[in-house]
Amino acid sequence: MIWSVVTSGKDAKVPEIRTPWQVDVRDVARTHIAALEQMTDTNERYLIAAETWSHQRAIDIIHESTTIPTSIKDTTPIGTKGQRLSDHFDIDSSKAQKRIG
Repeated sequence: MIWSVVTSGKDAKVPEIRTPWQVDVRDVARTHIAALEQMTDTNERYLIAAETWSHQRAIDIIHESTTIPTSIKDTTPIGTKGQRLSDHFDIDSSKAQKRIG
C-alpha cells in the first residue's frame, strides 16, 4: 500500500487510510509468547499497537528524510504536511503493556 502511494507522483491525492494503526508482526509474536509464559486464563483481549498512523505521516517522513533518495521523493505526493486523519482517533495499548509487558 505504501509503495503505491510513494510511486503515485507529486501531484497525486494522498489517500486516507482505513485502519490507522500498524503493528510489527514480531511485536505480535512477542506478545503471544509473553502471554503464554504468564499462563493468563482471563480470556481478555489486548490491543497490540503503539500509535495511529496515516499515509500523510509516512509521506512527511519521506520528504523530511536526508537518507531517502531524491528519485523516491520525486515520485511521492506532498499532500498537506502534518495533516491528521479526518476521523482521527487514538488507541490505548496500556493494558497490554502493563499486564503482559
